[in-house]
Amino acid sequence: MVCSNGTGRSRAAEVLAVGLCRPQRPATEQPPGEVMLLIDRSRSVGTGGMSSQRALVRALLEALPPAQRFNAILFARTATPVFPISRTATREALDALAAAADPNQLENGTDLVAALRRAADWIKGHGSLPDGGSRLLVIVSDGALPESQTAGMLAGAVAA
Repeated sequence: MVCSNGTGRSRAAEVLAVGLCRPQRPATEQPPGEVMLLIDRSRSVGTGGMSSQRALVRALLEALPPAQRFNAILFARTATPVFPISRTATREALDALAAAADPNQLENGTDLVAALRRAADWIKGHGSLPDGGSRLLVIVSDGALPESQTAGMLAGAVAA
């Protein structure tokens, strides 16, 4: 694949595509018990991209049922949860998430593997959901990952 690097010159690039993961069993009509968002705040996203990501995340959360619980982990070189516990998508929670995902506070580096591991650790630390509910993991990123982060590493982090 040939990609533009923004300077008008082209370079060959390996592209990691994002796909949909479907459970082995048929989907139910019930929403997940909790949504965990991983939001990329690396410099490659850029201020305009971060603004778009915030709008996308807000629209997603507003489309869920009012009692839906969520949390978010912002990641670049490090991964940081936004809330200590899951929250419902109240206006206050959405505003706090938007403030945490400030486009003017982008960081160097992109470590999606560390963010996936942090999400897995957070989920393990908070146990199973009432009524056997499921968790939905949503990754919002520009997909610009270092070559050192292989598909196998990402799969291993998700498997955790």
